[in-house]
Amino acid sequence: MTANQITQRAFNAGYLVEKHLPQLSKLLLKGFQSSEHPYVKGFVAGSSEMAKEREQNKSKFLEKLKMEFGGERQQKSKGRDDREMDIEI
Repeated sequence: MTANQITQRAFNAGYLVEKHLPQLSKLLLKGFQSSEHPYVKGFVAGSSEMAKEREQNKSKFLEKLKMEFGGERQQKSKGRDDREMDIEI
């Protein structure tokens, strides 16, 4: 297996582990000693890519919420003070 194939498989593994088990991914990243090995490079790159995509998706979701619900809010008061009273004198 060539170094490129190892790196590609490690990238995919890092991406999937970060996607489904982000806490495990963090532990694995802490445990890697050598950053020169193709597997380590691929795993780190895949994990980083998934983390970036997750943040982008959060940003897109928040923007969508702002567009949908972020307009000027109308304050609706249900207090008795706001009701009109018809009193005959």
